[in-house]
Amino acid sequence: MSHKAVTGLEWKDDVSFILWLPFRSDVVVLCFSIANPNSLNHVKTMWYQEIKHFCPRTPVVLVGCQLDLRYADLEAVNRARRPLARPIKRGDILPPEKGREVAKELGIPYYETSVFDQFGIKDVFDNAIRAALISRRHLQFWKSHLKKVQKPLLQAPFLPPKAPPPVIKVPECPSTGTSDAACLLDNPLCADVLFLLQGQEHIFAHRIYLATSSSKFYDLFLMECEESPGWGGGAGEEVPCRDCQGRVQSISPAEEGEKSPQRTPQAGPGPSSGQDLLESLTLQTEALSSEAQALSGWSKGFVSMHREMRVNPISKRVGPVTVVRLDASMQSGPFRTLLRFLYTGQLDEKEKDLLGLAQMAEILEMFDLRMMVENIMNKEAFMNQEITKAFHVRKANRIKECLSKGTFSDVTFTLDDGAIRAHKPLLICSCEWMAAMFGGSFVESANSEVHLPSINKMSMQAVLEYLYTKQLSPNLDLDPLELIALANRFCLPHLVALVGNLGELGFQTPVGNEIRFNLKLPAASAPGKMVELSFDDTSREDFSSYAGRALLLILALTVCPPFIYYGEQHAVQELTKAAMSGVGIDGEVLSYLELAQFHNANQLAAWCLHHICTNYNSVCSKFRKEIKSKSADNQAYFERHRWPPVWYLKEEDHYQRVKREREKEDLALKKHYSRRKWFFWHSSPAVA
Repeated sequence: MSHKAVTGLEWKDDVSFILWLPFRSDVVVLCFSIANPNSLNHVKTMWYQEIKHFCPRTPVVLVGCQLDLRYADLEAVNRARRPLARPIKRGDILPPEKGREVAKELGIPYYETSVFDQFGIKDVFDNAIRAALISRRHLQFWKSHLKKVQKPLLQAPFLPPKAPPPVIKVPECPSTGTSDAACLLDNPLCADVLFLLQGQEHIFAHRIYLATSSSKFYDLFLMECEESPGWGGGAGEEVPCRDCQGRVQSISPAEEGEKSPQRTPQAGPGPSSGQDLLESLTLQTEALSSEAQALSGWSKGFVSMHREMRVNPISKRVGPVTVVRLDASMQSGPFRTLLRFLYTGQLDEKEKDLLGLAQMAEILEMFDLRMMVENIMNKEAFMNQEITKAFHVRKANRIKECLSKGTFSDVTFTLDDGAIRAHKPLLICSCEWMAAMFGGSFVESANSEVHLPSINKMSMQAVLEYLYTKQLSPNLDLDPLELIALANRFCLPHLVALVGNLGELGFQTPVGNEIRFNLKLPAASAPGKMVELSFDDTSREDFSSYAGRALLLILALTVCPPFIYYGEQHAVQELTKAAMSGVGIDGEVLSYLELAQFHNANQLAAWCLHHICTNYNSVCSKFRKEIKSKSADNQAYFERHRWPPVWYLKEEDHYQRVKREREKEDLALKKHYSRRKWFFWHSSPAVA
């Protein structure tokens, strides 16, 4: 018969419950929690004395419960506990030697259990039975079967399981910026088109959005570019009025002329500069204004088109604008809805004037919009999903074409090895960095040419393609390291996903990039040897192997602060594959750790920490100096999460030492009994 005395502070003043214990108990299992030091203290000061008072000859077994809390995530455990429960702190967890010291002082065996891990429960019951039988053997010494009972055995220490590797979570691809495009239509920053409706109502828009969404507008603006190559062929056609930046507030738009309209600027405060400003604007207007081109014979809905200088209603800066006059069939409400569809590819089912919108779509040959309106009118709006998908596919292809040819561009990026034409509206909607540059008070917002140092044309082309379409075409000549550095410069969190996929295509040797520092990394061909990677290295045999490719990918990922998603996943998979094939990756992981932490690659850093901690003994034996050179926080993390843990190693040493001592005692006892037996059988004839 066994009784368990559950201890705690709540029973400190009420020990009378022990009286119900039968005086003829066979064994008492005295338990305490390893997460409550007071419970162990009460074992010695209160409970053991009470047990011996009422059951003086009953054997006692000391058991430490909740062993799993030694390696558990205490934050998660505390969150799962009831709200008013006292939180468990790391300092409250008792090491095994504390319980063993108390057990040794009391002269009783000690065991540890965990119901969560199902560890030690059988040991407790088996050895409690042994203790009871040994105690009974002293009273019933004539029973021979009790002589073979062993004393309570040693308990092998519990080796906690390895922590599972962290899961690399891949976020969804960011939206294509439809809400930003709609906002750009309502707040026409960098607008280069002005529609004049009946009643002198005007609507600002952007050529690139209209031309890539509608073949009619594409032909219209392309016709304008062909007739005036200097106007729409590239970024150099704009005259941003750099001299008057910050001084011009507005230019009166009251008079709308179809032929060579003249604008009178309202100069800012400086009397001497105001006259120069006025003359400059007059010359620019005369140079950029053109004869109105009649469009009534080209297509319905259009009257004329001409170019002139206008003040942007958002930036208050003067710039060239294509003015398109529409006829009376183009009503304001349906036309605004049509423009919103061209910008976003979405159509509100609750639109009021669907019939007028359908007629306008028919005039402008926008058959996809016409079908969507018809589906809504026929209560079949669910069919519009496929039309919308096809619309976005055609738009993306047209955008890529405009990017490659520089059609309808309004800005030129001058790079180290050439120039690339781009489109401010698309950049503003797809990149916060670009939106701040072109939409803020920076000097680049008024310029049609922007110089970007330390960037090559191929990487910039890839980034622009990603910004325009949220896709990245594979290119074997594209250096992932340079692309990631450029993505970091432009603050593009999701670009690393596509760069990570480029890693499967193969890596080139590292070439120059804008990261101006020297980095010492372990060589793949010679473990323990450090090589120095700098921005101008062009050939390293250490990077031609698999480990070198993985190194480049990890370095690329850690260069850019939040770029950790698909690229991290790909890198972790490649490193895991290398480890399974027998390739040593410990040195590489040590090198990546603090780089990942420095650049906020949190998932990669967590994986590196997990690998180092779960292979701590082998890593420390090979790279002891590198381990000691890590930051104090990292070293503290290693000590707290290393596997096997320190307390297990100490317990294993103690277990092996005591086990050897017991084996020596058993061997000596066995020799003693065999010697006595030999003397017994050989002394009889001599006596006889």
